[in-house]
Amino acid sequence: MTKPPVRPPVCTAQRRARRWLPRTTAALALTAGTAWAQLCGPLPSGGYGPYDYRTDKDKLALVEKFHFTAPVQALVSGATGKIGGDLEYTLDKFPNHHRALLAVMQLAERHNATRLEAMTYPVDCYFDRALRFRRDDTVVRGLFALHLSKTGRREQALAELETARGMAGENALTHANLGLVYTELQDYPNALLQAQRARELGFAATVLVNRLKAAGQWREAPAPDMPESG
Repeated sequence: MTKPPVRPPVCTAQRRARRWLPRTTAALALTAGTAWAQLCGPLPSGGYGPYDYRTDKDKLALVEKFHFTAPVQALVSGATGKIGGDLEYTLDKFPNHHRALLAVMQLAERHNATRLEAMTYPVDCYFDRALRFRRDDTVVRGLFALHLSKTGRREQALAELETARGMAGENALTHANLGLVYTELQDYPNALLQAQRARELGFAATVLVNRLKAAGQWREAPAPDMPESG
């Protein structure tokens, strides 16, 4: 009688990798909504929030006074405990809090970590939760693109920026902001297009233009074709 094959033992590192997944697979595109929701948990409901950072400005004071304080934002010290705990509280009440997401990204970069102390989910999840809450928030998409780029996922970063560009419409500031992210990725052709579009819509985009000039990548938009006279 043939014996069944013996499976090799799974080492601790393999178990850990299977549980938390490596960066290259744990950070799948956010279009895999069900899988991300399972990994990153449901959005909060009831109680105080969740609120939209862009529009519910009158609700910000309470959270920022006691949790997202200046030392927390600067990643110097927590307000009620660990820095991560105060960031988590802030993002629980305002899932798309732009400055809190930036702070999470910077703290993760400082520690070269995919998870942060006193925070429930992997770092990527806070961007997922923000986008599940408000998928049209182009600032969040820009921040997520920057985070993806900094963690070695350039193609995913460019995909996020392309999605954000499709949502920018006639918003000149959004085009300029996305252009700044493109410069961080050293994608100067797309940064130039965003700068030219912002200026076409009436926004000077001075910071973006200066970055492009410093990189030797600035070009004025070509003049529109003039109709031929009869």
